[in-house]
Amino acid sequence: MSDPFYLPPEPRDPPSDQGFMRALIRRHLFRLASGAFAIALIVAIWLVWRLG
Repeated sequence: MSDPFYLPPEPRDPPSDQGFMRALIRRHLFRLASGAFAIALIVAIWLVWRLG
């Protein structure tokens, strides 16, 4: 039961320019840094609450 009009999707190639990769890496690093900052803030608040 194959459809005679079915066309498989064409493979999509990511943009190969360097600006795209830099933006992707920058976004990834920003997510890592913001996550680390959030964890550090939670730990600092917990320490002040526990020890203060």
